[in-house]
Amino acid sequence: MSGTGAPTEFSARLFVAACAVLLGNGIVVPVIAAPPSIESTATQNGKATSSAISSKASVTLGPSSMQEDTRPTFVPPGDWPAPVNDQEHRLYTLVDVLEFRPKTGAGQSNGYRWDVEGWYGGDYNRLWFKSEGQKGSAFKADYDVDFQLLYGRFIQKYYDLQMGGRVETQSFRGRNVARGLGVIGIEGLVP
Repeated sequence: MSGTGAPTEFSARLFVAACAVLLGNGIVVPVIAAPPSIESTATQNGKATSSAISSKASVTLGPSSMQEDTRPTFVPPGDWPAPVNDQEHRLYTLVDVLEFRPKTGAGQSNGYRWDVEGWYGGDYNRLWFKSEGQKGSAFKADYDVDFQLLYGRFIQKYYDLQMGGRVETQSFRGRNVARGLGVIGIEGLVP
């Protein structure tokens, strides 16, 4: 029996087909390959001179229609909750600074300082509040108060677009100065 290169050819075709299955980008690729068969291919003077091993392999790439039709359909029962509760509202408050300084002398008053911010809302829409102020500090103003009320909208992971109003008031030597401002800004966390 001659034709020793035919099993090698069959193995090479099977290897290529197996690579097509592995590199199919997550798509199941069915491979159909036939085993080698021995055929008598040539006769000379009425006698069979040699036999050859031939391989008939067919490779089908792509999902078959049988796979597309057999996907399971799962319908959860009606009383199951939603898998992610992204409509829930939460309250977040961060008190960064909260200080009280009692008076130490006869002519001094109590001093205090604060810096608070937070929000109420869901994942996409939030109502932000920010406030900071001080009284009796080393600054020349008797007191200084700043308050912001903002609407925040999620724009990208870690970032909110905020807009709203801001009120500032200061007292210096008995005179009070207050002003209102519009605010537009982006608040974010750089990872």
